[in-house]
Amino acid sequence: MVKCFFLLSGENPYLSAAELQHILEIYRHGQDFQLLTPRVAVASTPPGILSDVVSRAAYTKMAGVYLGHGQTSILPEGAIPMDDDWRIIEQPGVEKFRVDVVKLGGAAVNSVEVEKKTAEALSSLFPRLRVCMDEPDIVVGVLVMPDTYVAGLLKAVKPKHFFQLRRAGRRPFRIPSALQPKLARCLVNLSVASLNCNLLDPFAGSGAVVVEAGLLGHEAVGLELRTWISNGMAVNTSFFCPSVCHVVQGDAARMPFRRAFAAVATDPPYGKSSTLAGRGFKQLLTRFFETVQTLLLPGGRVSIVVPDSEYETLLEASKGFKPLQRHDVYVHKSLTRRVVVLKLE
Repeated sequence: MVKCFFLLSGENPYLSAAELQHILEIYRHGQDFQLLTPRVAVASTPPGILSDVVSRAAYTKMAGVYLGHGQTSILPEGAIPMDDDWRIIEQPGVEKFRVDVVKLGGAAVNSVEVEKKTAEALSSLFPRLRVCMDEPDIVVGVLVMPDTYVAGLLKAVKPKHFFQLRRAGRRPFRIPSALQPKLARCLVNLSVASLNCNLLDPFAGSGAVVVEAGLLGHEAVGLELRTWISNGMAVNTSFFCPSVCHVVQGDAARMPFRRAFAAVATDPPYGKSSTLAGRGFKQLLTRFFETVQTLLLPGGRVSIVVPDSEYETLLEASKGFKPLQRHDVYVHKSLTRRVVVLKLE
């Protein structure tokens, strides 16, 4: 294992960090996980899993082998200091390289100058290497923030439009207020404890959570009360991941499962729609957690999204579960959603 770095999404860095840390735990690595900055995490990890981690995570944008970090203020005056850790670049078959600079948070540096100075320093340190912009053997990444820079050997970068085709408004079947794929994937990652455990979404709607779970290789079941939405969810799951996704029409308060799932990830209805089958939101949550206790396997986890104003209601309703973490996601001035992760006691 080597020290690796991870660039987190700027949308919600602390939710991003929690998701990444749990993914590394799923892979049985990352015990020394720490945040260098709100946007950059480091952990000891086999480089061979970095592509899988970045692909799996909703909020991790890139990863690579860590080479060093320092104060941004030195960059306008000279090249990045290169110690013995940079010798990892000297690998058999490596002859061409490129330097990519990523500016974050309005860093006041000239990225072209940083690229140029870093490339010159690398060429001086490793004379047989030459710059190649189009087809390099390796890419050295420099993440530059207002106060700190982080340098590393890039191993994985998430494609720019990774979630675009699965956005709520782009799916074959669409309903208002559907969960977006990025948050849905994050809920899946926070709820599962292994790469092969199964998952249930009891308020599946158009199937965002079920689709993301299926694409990650988990057998997933979506439960939905209304016939027309159940049928629409089946259209979406058949389109994106037919082999591992299943749709069941039923009531989340009377789920037809017993000790069948290792994970539950869901976004229950609230507001006007929360009077599902005549129940208010508090009653809905209470019955939901009572039922989930009977269908989760021992040690099973739940990730759930509620309005932050309903957090105390959730805690009152979730008897028998231990809260593990919570993260707020700003939507607009009148709504902040809270992601809560719990474990069956």
